[in-house]
Amino acid sequence: MIVLQNNTQASLDLPDLTAHPIDGELGAAKFDLGFNFIERKDAEGAPAGVEVTVEYSTDLFDEET
Repeated sequence: MIVLQNNTQASLDLPDLTAHPIDGELGAAKFDLGFNFIERKDAEGAPAGVEVTVEYSTDLFDEET
């Protein structure tokens, strides 16, 4: 599976409270092999690179390979 995340990160601003999503690890792959691409932008909204995360089933793949 290949995923491209290129939307602005969601945030919630309430009086005296700010909430935003955080990344967490599930400890298990949802698919045999997955690539997640996240487009990053700087404070001015200009491109600031791409973050890539690879998720894989340890039953099928070794970390070294």
